[in-house]
Amino acid sequence: MQRTLTTAGLGDKETLLIKSYLSLLSGKTREPWAFRDSGPVDACIAVPGLDAGKALTIRYGGDGELRLNAPLRVAAVIAVLDQASACLGAAKSAAAPAAATAAASVAAPAAPATRGDGRGTLAECLRSRRDDETVLRLSDGRARVEADFVAGRYRSSAPLLAQHATAADWHRDDAPAPVTAVEGALTWLMWMAGVGEARVQPGVYRLRRWPDFGALPHRPEFVRLAALFARQATSPGAAAAAAAVPVPEVEAFLGGCLMAGYAGSEGALAAPPPRPVATLDDGVRGLLGRIRRRLGL
Repeated sequence: MQRTLTTAGLGDKETLLIKSYLSLLSGKTREPWAFRDSGPVDACIAVPGLDAGKALTIRYGGDGELRLNAPLRVAAVIAVLDQASACLGAAKSAAAPAAATAAASVAAPAAPATRGDGRGTLAECLRSRRDDETVLRLSDGRARVEADFVAGRYRSSAPLLAQHATAADWHRDDAPAPVTAVEGALTWLMWMAGVGEARVQPGVYRLRRWPDFGALPHRPEFVRLAALFARQATSPGAAAAAAAVPVPEVEAFLGGCLMAGYAGSEGALAAPPPRPVATLDDGVRGLLGRIRRRLGL
């Protein structure tokens, strides 16, 4: 099925760029997309108010919304269009009772946590999985997620955006599986959770395999960081200095790699060797030595 797209609030240059991207991506997205200047469309790319220049908003299906960071990258555009396609397809195929059930399940009070209080970021809740648990069901009050560690897949009742991964109100939810609006590889979910948490322990890390940047949302700096961590084991601070990026960006990259299994720890950060302490005797001996050499003694 062909999907249609238009723009709102963008200049002629930006609109032409979007049209060029759609032509370039022909055959590479889950469903074909075509640009339409007027009439009903499946999605609209708009400037989100004060954030113009930093990100674009893709609105679809009435109230659905995804973010597309600028500058536009081919992999990011493909990922966002495919996610919009999945959401539009799920919304069309779901019957009204199923949709009502999904809305009720998201708004319903969360089930009691099964271990401790069970609350935290998405990454913390995923890490809380016991060895004998093959499926985790989590909720943050806006989306319900089921992570299947045997099948290597996840499904969610709503699209997962960056704000979902950074929120600290995720908890276990043992209610029946959510009505699926979005599903995909578990690696994608783990990556999003780690990037959103952006927190790693002090230490030295190394890339074990190259991240699938064609399928994973990422920032331009992540490719440089991947090359750096692939060449040698290093610490977040040293990587930040070498790549000229802020330490939080490095921790976001490492967080995603560690959660998704792309990187591993190489041990604790080695303490620097003690610096020799100069003494007064050292200075006197050095001065006398220079005097003797001058006098030829």
